[in-house]
Amino acid sequence: MNYWALLLLFLHGGEFPPEHRLGSILDGVSPDVLLIQEGNLNQALSHQPLWELYPLVKISLPWSISAEYVQKRDDAVLFEAQARGLAVGGERRPARLLQEGFLIMGQLDSQEEKRIVQWLFFPRLEGYADGIITPAEWRVSFQGRPGPVFESIDLLTFGGGTAGYIARRGGVNWFVVVSERVFGPYNQARHLVISPGGEHFAFLAEKGGRWRIQLDGKPWGEEFEDISWPVFSSDARRLAAAVRKDACWHLLADEKIFGSYDRMEEPVFSPRGEKIACLATRAGDNYLLVDGREVFRAEEIRFPVWSPDGKRLAFAARRGGCFRLVADGRESDCFDQVDVPVFSPDSLRLAARVRKGVEWRLWLDGKLPADFQLCSEPLFSPDSKHFAVCVLSGTRQRVLLDGQVGPEFDWVGRLRFSDSSDLLGYGAQAGGESWWKVMPVPRGVK
Repeated sequence: MNYWALLLLFLHGGEFPPEHRLGSILDGVSPDVLLIQEGNLNQALSHQPLWELYPLVKISLPWSISAEYVQKRDDAVLFEAQARGLAVGGERRPARLLQEGFLIMGQLDSQEEKRIVQWLFFPRLEGYADGIITPAEWRVSFQGRPGPVFESIDLLTFGGGTAGYIARRGGVNWFVVVSERVFGPYNQARHLVISPGGEHFAFLAEKGGRWRIQLDGKPWGEEFEDISWPVFSSDARRLAAAVRKDACWHLLADEKIFGSYDRMEEPVFSPRGEKIACLATRAGDNYLLVDGREVFRAEEIRFPVWSPDGKRLAFAARRGGCFRLVADGRESDCFDQVDVPVFSPDSLRLAARVRKGVEWRLWLDGKLPADFQLCSEPLFSPDSKHFAVCVLSGTRQRVLLDGQVGPEFDWVGRLRFSDSSDLLGYGAQAGGESWWKVMPVPRGVK
């Protein structure tokens, strides 16, 4: 089987290719992402090893951007991509431009990818003529249809088969374009989001120093001093944001205001949209709010994560210098640090990385079952019956699968279970060679 066939199998969700050595065509030459022109695997700008092709973010709507001048740069990074979602850091990641659609694979672990709700793209292009910045004419084309001319394009976003962007013209006039409809001008515009199914979109518009959410291009709610990113529920029936009014932050959900705090983070809906959680700070204490009610208080609260069925909420909390994993009203033992909680797909099991001293250990269902230092987030199989994680063996790395330890390598890549949960695949490097490794999942082990 040739390497492009293996790549096609992986990209289109088939079962794992057989174990094999990775040849030069898939050897990593790019430190950030792989971009392949849609529908044509022979036109790739750069390659990452096979194990870095997951998670996969596909922008299925063909698009392109053109300008009067091209920015002169020493590197090829033309865009920065930012992931938005629960317990996702939000840092921008390099991306490369293709003229008609692209695939982007960011360096995220598989659990982090599941929490991403939207990808945003920030152009880093400016018009240049003989080394001097000049006004440039910018156009964004979707599905072969060119849009209007602007002086700059500030943000592109995609969702549910719909695309939109924020642009400027005339120096001070801001516009929002969604599905070829132009809204504006505004004094400022920012934070364009599209609901998961593409049914609705929202953005912020400023007038006279005050901000207001625009839902499908129409004013929604009242004006505020500041507003966070708007957030849609998965069914697009609900909309929420953190808002600042009279120098205090509040939760705005379904046009109702809750609480009053010194600071508030972006709210997050449960997977089915029935509940909404957010973190807030008042007088030095952190609060976890669920549907506007304070349900937990601590010196610090991090990483609130909903279970897939939306019935459980887990998070890390610090009191008196001690971090604990909190879920279902129960708190774990004391640790120096607790990482992002990970639920199994059936919502019944819970795992996390925890640190005592300098060593990261596995916390699984209330216990510390393995005396290993971890080098990855824990991963549950799709059927929730199996569990895998990368562990350290001295200076080398191994895979721990249902308590059984695999061979040692210099480096172990991202872990991935097959859809049928009977295989575990991962990339590995040893002795200067790169391999795609496959481990059978032990039968009868849970």
